[in-house]
Amino acid sequence: MVTKEQAMSTRHGDVFHFTGLNGECPCRMTVGPRGGKTEKITRVRVTGRCVTWKTRPGEFRLPVKWGLRGYAYIEAHNAYAFHREEDCPLGRMESEEPKEG
Repeated sequence: MVTKEQAMSTRHGDVFHFTGLNGECPCRMTVGPRGGKTEKITRVRVTGRCVTWKTRPGEFRLPVKWGLRGYAYIEAHNAYAFHREEDCPLGRMESEEPKEG
């Protein structure tokens, strides 16, 4: 989940992962029969600065882009559907795998 403080500290080009409003497309990795790994991640990039309001202190709006023409906002009501690239569960899963050799 993205917090207001995380949204305020982002820079242009920072990456977030979209997990879906109902959790229908979480970040996942599949391993093929020959050991090849394929990641299924929806990445979105920050395209502007975070907007806040004095009259609504809990609200924020962070513009993001995905793909060629897809645009959206990370806002307080849908922030649960995004997480930072550093906080991705796949990154932790890869670091926990034992290294051969």
